[in-house]
Amino acid sequence: MRSLPQEAPARTGLAAGVLLVTIATYLTYGVGIISNAIIARGLAPADFGRYVYVVWISGLLVVISNNGLTTSGIRFVAELLGAGSVEAAQRTHGYLKRLSHYCECAVLIGFAVVALIIRPMDWRQALPLFVGVILVSAFAKSRYLFDTSIAKGYSQFKIEAYSTVGVGLMTMLLVVVLYLTHARLAAYLLLFGLSSVTYWLAAAVQLRRVGVAPAPGRPHAD
Repeated sequence: MRSLPQEAPARTGLAAGVLLVTIATYLTYGVGIISNAIIARGLAPADFGRYVYVVWISGLLVVISNNGLTTSGIRFVAELLGAGSVEAAQRTHGYLKRLSHYCECAVLIGFAVVALIIRPMDWRQALPLFVGVILVSAFAKSRYLFDTSIAKGYSQFKIEAYSTVGVGLMTMLLVVVLYLTHARLAAYLLLFGLSSVTYWLAAAVQLRRVGVAPAPGRPHAD
């Protein structure tokens, strides 16, 4: 009986990880659609528009803050681990993490300054709330996406899958509670910020448990 090549277990694990993330992604989309439908019914049209606008700006800031560092993390960490250089992978992890911190600070500070100068008309009655929720959620989601991307480089696909499904279900249940208690816009905004922070913490705890950690220093120039 022919023995399987040595690469087969790794390929099987990769396929299983991709399948797990795919299933979790679709489940998360479904939960998100249900949550948004409930929020839309619980808020007045104008307030729902303000809520969606906050979510959109937060997502936009996350994309700008990460600016490709997540994709770079997956690629280079996976390549270095495949070459058998764990130390180099950890140094690359740490280097990219520092770069992401610099980008996050620049983007979020820039947004806060612009928001305080422009003072959008719909935000003026509760400007600290709107700006604060956006800053907290954008920072937390940026950290979460970076950490889960690095985890994929280490072939830890389950971290993203478990985080998205678990936190998504928790958020949906809390949305139902807010809807039943006739909560106002501020409560839904605070829940959005809380769920973003929970995503980040859930991924960080799982990374610590599997021993994924950055190392100081810079990666080799080549």
